[in-house]
Amino acid sequence: YDKLNIPGQVRKTQLLGGKVKWALRSDEVDLKIYKGDDPNAMPGSYLYMGVMEVVGTLDEVIELFQTRTTEQAKEHMRRFGKQLVDAVKLYSLVEPSPESPGELIGVHWRAYKSPLSLFVAKRDACLLECNHGFELNGRRGWVTSLKSINLTSCPELQHLLGLIRLQNYGSGHVFLECPDRPGYLEMRFVAQLDFRGVSYDYVSDSMLKRRAWVSDINMTKRCRSLQDIDRFLREDRLGRGAFLTAKQL
Repeated sequence: YDKLNIPGQVRKTQLLGGKVKWALRSDEVDLKIYKGDDPNAMPGSYLYMGVMEVVGTLDEVIELFQTRTTEQAKEHMRRFGKQLVDAVKLYSLVEPSPESPGELIGVHWRAYKSPLSLFVAKRDACLLECNHGFELNGRRGWVTSLKSINLTSCPELQHLLGLIRLQNYGSGHVFLECPDRPGYLEMRFVAQLDFRGVSYDYVSDSMLKRRAWVSDINMTKRCRSLQDIDRFLREDRLGRGAFLTAKQL
């Protein structure tokens, strides 16, 4: 898992003491969104992170992300596929099992909707996905990680479908048990992306500003998906509960 950049993904979410300098982008009551300054970042990439605390357990989160059965896969796509135009699982290297439901390694192709469909082309990506449990300073955690890879079997489709291949330098969720609040989880979503589509040798300042503005819209929207996870956990918890009968009321 070290080679799949799981430790780096977790370290990237450190607000203090890490290589990334985080600045508060917005405080939305239950959700904080940060913009990161990574000294090792590639030109053209943007780094954002969303942070919030929710009621829940790691087992509930892992169950929420399960796609072992057809029913689970359909429910996962219904909930998490709002930004997707299409998606294909290309290779499955490690499948979750009843004994290790939180472990997964696979390769996916995904096509994404445009945040501004009239002005911005759709993007796609070929991604290595890895889910893994870990422990950090005595706290149990679980991470979902996505990173771009190049495969000859997954070529760029710009000329065929008009999709611009984005570069994902590491994105995903980090869930940690709260040390001082039993029954609560600290959720973090981090994304370091280059949406591409422009050449920096022939770009004006106004185009760079417009690109940064569109990227900010896209990245903050991704960070706000943490609020969806909070809602999904509540829905699943209610679905598992039993309603009282008239005699019990």
